Amino acid sequence: MRGCWSIASLTPVLLVACLAESVKAQVYEQQQYQQQRPRPEFRDIGRKDSGRFWGMMKTGAVGALASWSFGQLYYRWQAKRLKQAHQKKSDKLIASYQQRKEAIVAQFGEAYQALEVNADYVDSLIAQLEGILQHPETDPNKRKVAEFKLPDANNDNKISRAEFEAYLRSYFAAHPELADVEYPSFDDFDLDGSGLVSFAEWKQFIEELEKKQLEEERLAGGAKGSRM
Repeated sequence: MRGCWSIASLTPVLLVACLAESVKAQVYEQQQYQQQRPRPEFRDIGRKDSGRFWGMMKTGAVGALASWSFGQLYYRWQAKRLKQAHQKKSDKLIASYQQRKEAIVAQFGEAYQALEVNADYVDSLIAQLEGILQHPETDPNKRKVAEFKLPDANNDNKISRAEFEAYLRSYFAAHPELADVEYPSFDDFDLDGSGLVSFAEWKQFIEELEKKQLEEERLAGGAKGSRM
């Protein structure tokens, strides 16, 4: 054993001491050996932690991918929903103008035939006017031209009294909810009293009417503010 030279020459006391020293040496060596190799439980814990870490990474990656995919689906759904809503609004406007067109054609059908107006041209013109009137951001002057053209049945850039009154009848027939609205008369538009309304007269009357309405709104707002 380690630390013993001759067992026979030692006394019993020394023998016990030698045995104790030998046991201590073996215990020390065993401790050194245990310290040099990793404990199984530590390796198990490391493996468990590593597995848990990669599991969390996988879960996070899957969650992020799912969140991104859901975001893309929601974006496409939202865009589709807005597009459908816009399309419904456009269809409603087109239907309204189509009703107005049919009412106008019904009123002016005989006049079209008498003047030999090309039906395709009339349809194309009305479609263009409807396109202009559908977009509020269009130049106000273009909108005024489009509005002026609607009563102009024979497209001579003049509105006669008969055309004006026929247009009002067809307009209120298509929009009965506006039957009680006070609308300017033909004489209000016919500024020079010639019996025909030009675009210049139409535009001048509309602009003066808009100024008058703005002034009335301004005065009404001032009166309301003074009472507060």
